[in-house]
Amino acid sequence: DVKVMSVTFLLLLDILEIVIDSVMDPTFHMTVLTLPTELSLLTLTNYMDVSHNQLTGTLPVNLGNLQRLETLDLSHNHIAGSLPEEFENLTGIQELRLDHNALTGTLPPKWSSLTSLVSLDLSANDLSGAVPLEYSLWPNISYFNISLNPNLNGSIPGDLSSTLNASSFDLHAR
Repeated sequence: DVKVMSVTFLLLLDILEIVIDSVMDPTFHMTVLTLPTELSLLTLTNYMDVSHNQLTGTLPVNLGNLQRLETLDLSHNHIAGSLPEEFENLTGIQELRLDHNALTGTLPPKWSSLTSLVSLDLSANDLSGAVPLEYSLWPNISYFNISLNPNLNGSIPGDLSSTLNASSFDLHAR
């Protein structure tokens, strides 16, 4: 679609301009760069990695519209707010990394629909509550990291913990 390609091209030009500015001007500081909601227009994308970019703001709920997405890595940023229930629509997602941010709230039970999920890393945030029993419906999960979330409590649901071996999940609070 020409409209999607044009928006994609303009978004890439914006990102390239930021990179060029930061290289050409050593005093250029990207102190407030929010995660662009326009990323949701990249509907044909299956891999998105914007980790380690000092991004701020919240997770755009419309990222849940990227149904072809297999890998989403937003780790090591400054993203705050809660985990969007709308991510339940990422039914093809295999790897989801939201670790090392400032995310709060509880783990959405609706994410049990992510049956293609192989790897989930939510470590080093400020998530709270218990791991939903519904997560035991993930048939393909092999890595699950919720460590360094001091306000998480409870235990891993039985079916989920039996799917994972001891080296594939990390639950330590510190």
